[in-house]
Amino acid sequence: MGRIVGWAAEYLKRHGASSARLDSQLLLGHVTGLDRVQLYVQFDRPMLPEELEKFRELVRRRVAGEPVAYILGVREFFGHVFVVSRHVLIPRPETEILVDAVIRWARPKPAPKSVEEADAEARAASEALAAAAVDSVTPGEPEGAPAAPEVTAPTADERPLRIVDVGVGSGAIAISLAIALPAATVVGIDISPEALEVAAQNADRLSVRDRVKLVRGDGLAPLRNPATVDVVVSNPPYLDAELMATLEKDVRDFEPHGALSGGHDGLSMIRPLIGDAARVLKPGGLLAMEVAGTDQAGAVRDLIAESGAFEGATILDDYSKRGRVITAIRLKEP
Repeated sequence: MGRIVGWAAEYLKRHGASSARLDSQLLLGHVTGLDRVQLYVQFDRPMLPEELEKFRELVRRRVAGEPVAYILGVREFFGHVFVVSRHVLIPRPETEILVDAVIRWARPKPAPKSVEEADAEARAASEALAAAAVDSVTPGEPEGAPAAPEVTAPTADERPLRIVDVGVGSGAIAISLAIALPAATVVGIDISPEALEVAAQNADRLSVRDRVKLVRGDGLAPLRNPATVDVVVSNPPYLDAELMATLEKDVRDFEPHGALSGGHDGLSMIRPLIGDAARVLKPGGLLAMEVAGTDQAGAVRDLIAESGAFEGATILDDYSKRGRVITAIRLKEP
C-alpha cells in the first residue's frame, strides 16, 4: 500500500492538489477502512483488486477537483465528525473560532477573588503538591516526584440559553454548540431543505436532536417574537463579486454558491441580519458572525455601530491574523 500512496500523491500533485499526500492517505484509508497510523503499520500489505479499482476512481474524482470531504462524505469540525454533501458548505477550521467565541461568552465567569482568598488557595495548592510528592511515590519512581494533576473538563453554563444559528448548513456550528453547552437549545434556520436534511442527520448521529430544532426559512424571518433569543450566530454568505471570481476550482465548481455569495459587496445578507438580530436578541444577548478575512470586518463593525442597537463590537483574528469573526452585545434597556 505504501507504493500506491506514493504513486497517488505524485499523480495528485501533478494535477494541482496542494495536500496531495494527505489526500492520498485519506482516500486510501476510506477504501481500506484503515486510519493513517494503520496505513503506515501495514505499509507492505498488498491491495485487493476491488480496493485498487475503488481507490483509482476516488483519485480520478479528486483530480477533477471534487473536495476530499465530499468524496468521503464526512468532515471533522470542533472534534466531531459531520456528514457533508454538495448541498452544504464544507466546515472549515476558521469557523471553529466563531464557535469558540460563543462558548466563551456563554460559560460562567468566576467572580473575582479577594487577595486573602487567592493567598489561601495558593497555600492549599502548595501543601497539596508537597503531600503528593511524599504520598504518591511508587516503586521505580524517584522519591519526591509529584503525582500527575487531574484534568477536568470545563463546566458548561447551566443557564437555559436559546441560540439561533442562521444558515445552519451541515449543522456544524449549531450541533457543536449544543454539545458544548448542554443546557442550551439551538434553532438552526436554513432556506435549503437539502441542507436541513444533512443537519438533521448530523444532529441524530451526534445525539443532540432533542435540543436542536431545524426550521426552513430566510434569515431570522421564522422568529416572530422580539427579545426572545440569547445568541444569534451565523456564518453567512459573505464573499463579494471579486472574491467569487477568484475561487479555487474545488470551491467554485462544487460548493453551493448560495452559501458563499454575499452580493456585489459581500454584505447583502449581513445588513439585514444585523437589524433582525437586534429585534430578536434579549438585552445583553450576543451577536456573533463570521466574515471574510479582508477589510470586511471593519465594514461590518461600522454597520453594527450604525444600527445603534449594539455595544462592544469586537473583531477576532483567524490563524492568519486576519479579521474573521465579529461579536457584539445587544444594548440593555435603560
